[in-house]
Amino acid sequence: MKDLEQQIQRLGLVPLLTHLQVRLSKVVPASSDDAGQTPYWYVHAGQFIRQTDWQADPQQVLAQLAAIDSLTAAETPTILSEKGAQLQIGWQLPAALLVPLFTQVYHKEFNDDYIAFSNAVYLQLDQNLTRLRYALSYWLGASRNGRSVLNRKTAQFADAATLQTALRVGADAPVRLVGTHADLAKHGIDGLVIQRLDLDPFTTDGISLTTLHFLKLWAIFCLLLPLPKDINKQLHLAEQFNQKVASEQPNATTQAQKSLLQLVQNLQQLAVHLQLNPTVLDLYAAAVKDPKLTKSARLAATPDFVAQQQQWVAIEQKGHPEQLRGYLDFSPASQAVLTTAYQQGLQIGNVDAGADLIQIKRGTHSTWLQQGTVTAKTPLVAAKVVADRQVVKQQLAQAGLNVPAGHVYTSWADAQNDFNTSFGQKALVVKPKQGCGGVTAFTRPTSLAVFQAAFEKAQQVNRQVLVESFVAGTSYRFLVIGTHVASVLERVAANVVGDGRTTIADLITHKNGTLQEKALQLDDRAQQVLATQGYSAATILPRGTQAWLQHETDLRNERLEVSADMDATYQELAVAIARQFHLGVAGVDLIIPNLYLAYQPDQPQLATVLGLHAAPDLMPHLQPTFGDKRPVTTKLLQYVL
Repeated sequence: MKDLEQQIQRLGLVPLLTHLQVRLSKVVPASSDDAGQTPYWYVHAGQFIRQTDWQADPQQVLAQLAAIDSLTAAETPTILSEKGAQLQIGWQLPAALLVPLFTQVYHKEFNDDYIAFSNAVYLQLDQNLTRLRYALSYWLGASRNGRSVLNRKTAQFADAATLQTALRVGADAPVRLVGTHADLAKHGIDGLVIQRLDLDPFTTDGISLTTLHFLKLWAIFCLLLPLPKDINKQLHLAEQFNQKVASEQPNATTQAQKSLLQLVQNLQQLAVHLQLNPTVLDLYAAAVKDPKLTKSARLAATPDFVAQQQQWVAIEQKGHPEQLRGYLDFSPASQAVLTTAYQQGLQIGNVDAGADLIQIKRGTHSTWLQQGTVTAKTPLVAAKVVADRQVVKQQLAQAGLNVPAGHVYTSWADAQNDFNTSFGQKALVVKPKQGCGGVTAFTRPTSLAVFQAAFEKAQQVNRQVLVESFVAGTSYRFLVIGTHVASVLERVAANVVGDGRTTIADLITHKNGTLQEKALQLDDRAQQVLATQGYSAATILPRGTQAWLQHETDLRNERLEVSADMDATYQELAVAIARQFHLGVAGVDLIIPNLYLAYQPDQPQLATVLGLHAAPDLMPHLQPTFGDKRPVTTKLLQYVL
């Protein structure tokens, strides 16, 4: 595949490279088979594997690994000299990068086969990682007798000259392509894993944050690096060269010094281009010039490794207090707040995972947080008022703000009567008066039977049902913290985009494999929405054509971080709405026809207020589908302490 880096630059997709997802796995010999199995740890083939989620932020990955370690080890962290201990790091390419590359550039080259294109991109990453494995052996190897032990040659040589040979390598291969289906060539590769990396003996968890940042930059570099024409020959030469580097004496100047210095220079240029901090490369550049700075040389100079390591562990544990135990029992939002608090060196006081309640201290100041965003500053009465959608609408309307027209119903008979006599020929939204979920939107008039189903769905959440006029426009969630908006997300309803070859049902299955949260549903409601567009589950959409699965927008589907584009007047409006209800932390939902056009109080139609939330979820802002995440947990801690 030619000109990948050039095409990424031409399409303006360079910022999406930093959305590369990372997953860490720590592997140690299993003492027994009764550890159970969770998404975060399991026993396989005599090995105990602790594994994080796929995440774009290396800090969150490392914090989660520390939390998993604390939950699965009653003793101090694993002695890293233990035979068989190793680290695995995986990378997953963002669909937001691959899809436009395919639809706008490479679709003809791959005969409109997206899976073949995606597989080819992963293969290129595989081949370059294999070609340059000697660099990781030099920089990351931790052995007293050579650069690295676990990176040395095994019977499972990763011959990645073609996709077929790359997929045939054994499970013990140093670089391995992975996916959710056994037939990766047919169903698609979901990620790539480098295995058998030496654990860093100078850290508690086997890897440092600097190394994680470096490895993410390294993966991006290998993705963009052009391949030589004689790839098969180069892969075999690279394997031989890696054996030489891995077997070098720790204090010896490496024979790869010249090429490593060039790699550092190229990585520094890439870091600047990606607007990443190039200082993460300082240690690696210094270690090329002075081999005594490598992990293997430092380890070889340690007389009593095990005793020294235990001292290092004791020092490092100060950054991972024992209160981290139970981290995974909290909601994701509370986990995110806890992670930021630990990174800032704050104290964690009494915690109650069952109530999702945490206490955070800075010096003599302390505060409580529940569900991540309900703070000690949140008035109880205000939270109860905001929970009532109709009361919020009335208060906002009295303040001169634009809200959807609507009415609250307790009985189906009253709602049926009004449907038949007044609003039956209008676009509607049906939602519970209080509570989460149960919302159904109709962008065009619907039948009485379908309306009744939506009414009953809402009543499952709350006996009182609010029926509103549907307001056309783009929906945004403003996260207000204190006197500022910390993040703005554009909310997109569930949808799929055609490739000209795949049915809608299969598009949904494929997209579900890439989503981090709510899976797309092909239920009765989705099929009704498809039918209004002239589609069915068996429809093969033309390439680039979008089909909607629902009209309701929520933060569990796609969301775009648009804070930089949103006119400041709307952010001021969101803060004013939160202040009207005495909320220091709030989620404000607005429909805005044009986010670039300034809001005017005498033109309330420029913004319609859909809702207000006293306990907004932080995670959508920390994991936007597109755009850069905002430091909302940092802003939150600044506000409450």
